[in-house]
Amino acid sequence: MEAPRITVQHIPDLRAQSLSLEISSEKLQLSGLASSLNQCKQQLNSYASSMNNDRQRLDQIQSNARLGLNVDKYEYDRVLNDYNSYVPLYNSQVQSCKSIARDHDDLVDQINSKVREYNSLIGAR
Repeated sequence: MEAPRITVQHIPDLRAQSLSLEISSEKLQLSGLASSLNQCKQQLNSYASSMNNDRQRLDQIQSNARLGLNVDKYEYDRVLNDYNSYVPLYNSQVQSCKSIARDHDDLVDQINSKVREYNSLIGAR
């Protein structure tokens, strides 16, 4: 059996098919990045919530101290250490989320470019 002959007319069809497959594949990748970004944001929110709770507790202890009430220095130190331990975790998570968001946005741009090319090819028929 002889291989099919590819003529100049077939090239846009082949490119359109190729683009369609690439777009589909990249949309799956995009879905994975969106999921990763959501997980990253959830962890970021968890750190922020813990930090806010610690900050409120520290403020309450400081307020009690200003009012002359008896405060537990060990509790204050413990809460302060907890708060401080979250700061690098939070900052690292922010950087991770930003990186995932950049990858997501870059892939969206790449997909959009391919969609425009695909549309120009099928519109030329």
